[in-house]
Amino acid sequence: MADAAPESPYPPVPPWRVHLTGAEQDLQDLAAEHSTGRTRVIRLQGEYLLEADVLNELSDCNRVAEKARWILGIICGLAKVRRFSALPVAVASVVWTDGGGNWVGRMPLPSVRYRIVPGTRYLEGANTSEQILALAETSEVVRTSLIDFVGEWDFSRLRRIVDSILIDLGGDKKKGAAEVLRRGWATQPECARFDDSVNFGNKYYLGAHSPLDLTPGQNQNPLSLVMASEFVRTLLARWIASKIAITK
Repeated sequence: MADAAPESPYPPVPPWRVHLTGAEQDLQDLAAEHSTGRTRVIRLQGEYLLEADVLNELSDCNRVAEKARWILGIICGLAKVRRFSALPVAVASVVWTDGGGNWVGRMPLPSVRYRIVPGTRYLEGANTSEQILALAETSEVVRTSLIDFVGEWDFSRLRRIVDSILIDLGGDKKKGAAEVLRRGWATQPECARFDDSVNFGNKYYLGAHSPLDLTPGQNQNPLSLVMASEFVRTLLARWIASKIAITK
């Protein structure tokens, strides 16, 4: 469990902040994981607020809202990789000042929600989070994979994320799969079971690519959607960690 986030001293007032609402424990975790750097979650006067240096450069409220949704999509994807998440931290609004430190406006935003659920933890720490957010700004494959992972899970989405990782690793899926095995990120039986599950599924999980193309004896031990999601979460975490190690 994350330590309780202390009340922050009143900082120099940025022109924009994004107000977050949700369960106290979940908001504390966000504040702990994003406490420093160019993108921060702070606790101020009992509220949790998202700040980002990139927002400070904008002058239009709608552009701020659009950029905030983009940032929060990455943060929520990272949170989902970190601790396996579902509901319900929500984006409440964008607030802004008159340039003199006085809050003069508030615009509600459509909700972006997640909740931290106990499980194996990956990629923790404010410094690590800041590095990943910086990487996502410059790497389209990392950015789209994180945003994709926070969406509604189905086998097609999970297969698409893994395909992106494999192509990034090896230039094509076959070479990428060999690289996953070489690095010890997954075993050959684990990869084969995932591949069979997302491509062929079974009568209970028809979201796979070809659920009706089964032959007798094929895919006798398929993964459930949750088990397949956990396979992808682990692979995503190890792949992103390798990129952080390279870019340090």
